[in-house]
Amino acid sequence: MIKIMRHAQAEHNMNEPESFNLKDPKLTDKGRRGTKNISEYIDQDSQFWVSPTVRTIETAMLLSHNNKIKVVDILGPRVYPHRKGKMNICDQMFSNYNDKNVSTINLLNNKHPNDLEHQSFIKEFQHFIKKYIKDDENNVIITHDGVIATLLEQYKNIKLERDENNDLMLNNEIFEFTKSEILG
Repeated sequence: MIKIMRHAQAEHNMNEPESFNLKDPKLTDKGRRGTKNISEYIDQDSQFWVSPTVRTIETAMLLSHNNKIKVVDILGPRVYPHRKGKMNICDQMFSNYNDKNVSTINLLNNKHPNDLEHQSFIKEFQHFIKKYIKDDENNVIITHDGVIATLLEQYKNIKLERDENNDLMLNNEIFEFTKSEILG
């Protein structure tokens, strides 16, 4: 099983859109509390795969029970609906991890996932799933609303709309996928 969720509330969600200029925003106290509230839905033996941002790594650290966390570039921020262009400062990918439980997997040769057209993104995501996700393990992917919206549209035929705050979904929602559902 693959559980995919958005990172918990972070500093860049507090005073939008001005806060989108924050570099490497961290989780808020509310975000940390919310993450602890959903920990009961995450299996203790889960494998954690996260976007290369501080907020996704912090979310995983709160849920991981000291399991290894793998930072994967294809899980980085992505605009939905997709459009190429300059990303907000808060969506720049972070690369300085000083934790023995955090390792990095680079699949995109230093490209940003938002630089990929839709089908190229899906192809790279499928490559990641095929190569790294094991059927007999519990997997948790922590990423961003644009990535999740792209995956929901592609694999579950669910098209999300932005609300009055320009948000696609609430924090703490968990979406379940199977490996075969993603690989077809």
